[in-house]
Amino acid sequence: MATTLLTKKLPLDVIWEILSHLAAPKARTGTDIEPYSTHPHPVPWELALIDRAWRECAVHSGDLWTRIHVGYYQYPADALVQLEVQLRRCGTKLLDVTLANDDPFSVLQDSPALLASCPRWETLRLLLDDPFFTVEFDSTEGDFEALRRLEILCTFACESTEDVPEIPDVSNTPNLSELILTDSEFECISPNVTLDWEQITHLRVFCDSPGTLYDTARAASNLVELGLRIQLPDADNATAPAIAVFPRLKRLYVHAADWLNFLRAPALRDLTCRASRLRPLINFTFRSKISNSLRTLILTGFSDSREGLAKLMDVFSGLTKLAVQDARLPGLGPAWETPFYLFSGLKAVPNNIGVLPCPQLEAFIYSCLVAPSEDMEAFFDMVKTRIGSADRKEGEEGERCLRYVRYFWGINPYPERSSYEEDVRNLRSGGLDIELTQSGLNAFDEITRGWLEDREEEEGADEDEEEEEGYDEEEDVDSEEEEEEEESD
Repeated sequence: MATTLLTKKLPLDVIWEILSHLAAPKARTGTDIEPYSTHPHPVPWELALIDRAWRECAVHSGDLWTRIHVGYYQYPADALVQLEVQLRRCGTKLLDVTLANDDPFSVLQDSPALLASCPRWETLRLLLDDPFFTVEFDSTEGDFEALRRLEILCTFACESTEDVPEIPDVSNTPNLSELILTDSEFECISPNVTLDWEQITHLRVFCDSPGTLYDTARAASNLVELGLRIQLPDADNATAPAIAVFPRLKRLYVHAADWLNFLRAPALRDLTCRASRLRPLINFTFRSKISNSLRTLILTGFSDSREGLAKLMDVFSGLTKLAVQDARLPGLGPAWETPFYLFSGLKAVPNNIGVLPCPQLEAFIYSCLVAPSEDMEAFFDMVKTRIGSADRKEGEEGERCLRYVRYFWGINPYPERSSYEEDVRNLRSGGLDIELTQSGLNAFDEITRGWLEDREEEEGADEDEEEEEGYDEEEDVDSEEEEEEEESD
């Protein structure tokens, strides 16, 4: 009761500020997605019930009403009226639409207002719970000219190609560029979609075989971002598949490092990998010839050996950002020594052949469950060797120095806070942006996601120049493919 009385007394400018933060977020881009609720919370309708001032502000805040959700039930007449009211209140703004039904487009027949709004759909999310239903885009009367992002998510247990729905024709979406065909955890095999694959630049997919990935690479030649999982064949039936080449790919997420054995990406700049084994990652790097050009490497669920990690530090000479999420628990064998070898391997000291590991590194994040004191000591020893000279100006020749460092750990921390506070103060006084945080594991995902979003904005600014370079890369890739075919013959 007290909270309600307090909200009623707020001035109008404060109410508008609150509504601006509650409005639908900026349209999502890229292949990253979040789990979706089949029954979202009706925020705008409840805000309008607080009092007259809140209602007036909510009604005239178009951004508050741009998320449309049609749920898993037959739409009653009063719900259709509410839907039409919501469409009027969002004006002419672009819409984020979710259709969750056995027949997702059936509501268009019952709601002329929703059908008329199709040209303003920027994001369309189809939540399918029937493996035998076919989504027929071409049979709808909707005009999807503004549709930029299409998400087709199977909410049932889709474990084989026999359960996969068919999406026969998506040709009436001329501006579609982002296609999401599996859930946030890559649990469901992607449906079969027929469309002009050359227009797709962002793809999230769970391929039922390496052969499907190869066909996708052939068709979607303009991909710049890919989130990937592959269902590998049984060892007895496995054959050596052709390598899938993505000539323009800039950002890649793979659900396991083993799937890197089936692709090559010579233009790759950012790689996120669940790396239980590092050997496929190293082989992929040399096959794609990106050891000098890869800029961001994010290793999640890391659990490989110290020898593999030491080798990895020598491979990537162009990295500017490195994030490692260590998933192991202490006391589970010698692999627990890996954090010490990671920090030792990153020290700004030339290796046996006189090469400095990751000489361009500017940002480093390490996340683990438990932080032993000896790991903390190795961590600070490494950071102190990489901060360089404070007098060096940006753009000068020589190795870059660390500017941004984060160390996160979870439960039962071994180190006492007083043991590293002085080191942190000294490093900050030297200009290093450094934070050590317990229970900061969620921050790992937020920061690394921000890295990739910033990179995409930078690439968008230089799009024309990159396209010219992309054509040369594609020609090089084609020539390499011809050489491989000749060798195989």
